Amino acid sequence: MRSVLLAYDGSDSARLAATFAIEMTGRYNAHLHVLCVAAERDLGLEMDTQSLVDQEMTHCEDVLAGLDLGTIENATAGVAVGNAAEEIIRYAREYDIDHIVVGHRGHGLLDRWMIGSVARHVVAFAPCAVTVVRDPPPDEAGGSVNLVEAGK
Repeated sequence: MRSVLLAYDGSDSARLAATFAIEMTGRYNAHLHVLCVAAERDLGLEMDTQSLVDQEMTHCEDVLAGLDLGTIENATAGVAVGNAAEEIIRYAREYDIDHIVVGHRGHGLLDRWMIGSVARHVVAFAPCAVTVVRDPPPDEAGGSVNLVEAGK
């Protein structure tokens, strides 16, 4: 394994995924790519859309700044604009990623039906193996990480 892509949004599950991805890159001496995706929402007004994209970009830059990559020898961090799942898959193809690590926020059924699941879309269409790191159930304070793995 040469490269691992961490999809990172600063959420609790993304922080757990970051821990997993950092351990994985250390174990395999792989290059860690960290990608934060700024959502692009089309409201029909170019001015409003650009303002929202700018806000999302600032948020992503802040989120990445909060992730300490200083101790990792081979790490690259970047921001993409668009649909999160599509951008993660595009990045994985473009940089020949061997493994993707994503967090799973655990949205309710209605949210998943309306907006879909980024993790589910990435697992379905990624060009490589994917690990989905889930939050432990709320009643398990300090519980172990529940992993769902999928490979191609």
